[in-house]
Amino acid sequence: MAKFTREQREIYQAIKDRDEDSNLNYQFTDFTSFKKFNSWIGPNEINKIHPKSLKILKTVNALKKTNLFGGNKLKFKGGLFHNNNKILEMLLFFDFGMFYCYGTSSFFEGFTGRTISKILRYNYKIQLLSQTQRDLNWDTYCDGLEYMGISENDDSGNNINKGDYLYDYVRGGSKGHGRSSYNGFVKNEDIHICLQEIEKHRLEIEKQNLEKRNNRDNRRKEIEDKRLKELQVSQTNVLSELDKDGNGEVDVVEGNDFNTLLKKHQKSILEVDRNYVQQFVKVSSYLKTKKGNIQSIFNSIKDTPNQEVLNEYVEILKGNIHSYNLILFNSLNMIVSLVEDDMITFYEIHEMFDTLNMFDSKHEKDVSQKLTNIGDGLESLMNEIRDVGNQISNSIEELSYVTEKSNQQLQGQLSEIDSTLKVGNLISVINTYQNYKINQNTKSLKK
Repeated sequence: MAKFTREQREIYQAIKDRDEDSNLNYQFTDFTSFKKFNSWIGPNEINKIHPKSLKILKTVNALKKTNLFGGNKLKFKGGLFHNNNKILEMLLFFDFGMFYCYGTSSFFEGFTGRTISKILRYNYKIQLLSQTQRDLNWDTYCDGLEYMGISENDDSGNNINKGDYLYDYVRGGSKGHGRSSYNGFVKNEDIHICLQEIEKHRLEIEKQNLEKRNNRDNRRKEIEDKRLKELQVSQTNVLSELDKDGNGEVDVVEGNDFNTLLKKHQKSILEVDRNYVQQFVKVSSYLKTKKGNIQSIFNSIKDTPNQEVLNEYVEILKGNIHSYNLILFNSLNMIVSLVEDDMITFYEIHEMFDTLNMFDSKHEKDVSQKLTNIGDGLESLMNEIRDVGNQISNSIEELSYVTEKSNQQLQGQLSEIDSTLKVGNLISVINTYQNYKINQNTKSLKK
């Protein structure tokens, strides 16, 4: 009798452990080797079946739905019929599954009622074809077939060996009698060999499928590892570009020049209008909050899931750094213009800031809170940050007061407070980003 190798058993167990439904579509189609058995009867040799055996088969409700007796749902491929000393054992093959039956002399009397009959798929999954149950006259029918991959004991304490085929059968009684379910084993060696051949073929197919899946999974892993490595390189490059000194903080204008300049000219501003001091303090709060939000966006770059999101966040971050620089530059100029009694420039900036709610930092504070407690809504928040940043930049860029004289006045005031900020450098950074955006928009229009 044929035996499974250790490798085949391991494959079988791996399949069973991983996914019991992975081979639901498996079919066995080559019955050539089965024809060597004397008990084999093909689909065109029905007349060879013993009349009593044929009578028994005709009583099985599930088989009435096959073309064995003229049905048209399940195609009969042939089968093994053993009738020895009134012990009948049959294994029938159809296009998608098998039917196994074993019984003693009572089988020759035929079933007196319809039964719950099951046809077994080639993957050894039982397919229920009929759920109608009537009384039986102490007849036995096969309720299913299961290949035993591991040694264990059945409900009666009998040892079941690897390679055995265990089937369930029902012993039924007429009305008033009990019905019982039993376990049994495939008796005929020919049938056992055929079942093993089917199982070996299925295991080989599944082994090939496992190898294909493993190769596909390995390839996917290689591609994913490569993607993550490239993404990490891109993230590192971006972080290095925006944090040149590597201190973990995005490179925006450092220091507290606005507050220092405000304190230096506080008395002068109070003489003009005390309310201006409070408004300047609100601008200072706005700048501080916006700088913190820029840092939060910068921190989120290392967690971007792919290159597309990384590129999007970088664009949003650069846009917010640009709007921060614009606000800072114009805030400093607003103080200087008020001190230098250039009220036209002062009011031009003041009106623009008022329109953009710079004297009310509620929006930036709300953004800061959302960035701290963000969940799945990060994408929508980033879109909101980008839109507001673009609005600020577009509005402030319309200011036309900047002249060589105003730049000199600002640089002079900054020098008096020992600021390291160079007005020319700040203007250069602002202009560089503006040119970058113009080039981007031009390329977009050409596509």
